[in-house]
Amino acid sequence: MECSNIIDEAIAQSYPDKKDLILNHLHCRWFMYLISQKNPNIELVKANFDAIQNPNHISNNFRHYNDKEKIFQALTEQKELLCTSEDSIAKFDEIIRRYKPDPTTP
Repeated sequence: MECSNIIDEAIAQSYPDKKDLILNHLHCRWFMYLISQKNPNIELVKANFDAIQNPNHISNNFRHYNDKEKIFQALTEQKELLCTSEDSIAKFDEIIRRYKPDPTTP
């Protein structure tokens, strides 16, 4: 996370008005990438999940990630690790809602 913190700081300095939105998108992307790995780094998964400030601001193109089922499964496998407070449970529930596979969609 040391590199992530450096990137976060650079974004905050370069884009002070948009830093929250940019950092939220960045950590959402990193989080989804990390949990989709065969052997995810749990420490990085947790750190990036914690850095997501607003799961409602997940960019549309990433929300429609091609392998929703894989993301959904990875999320449910990490639920105990990620859900440590009421806020994290609410965040988890919102992310899960966005990635739950829709059986009516081909």
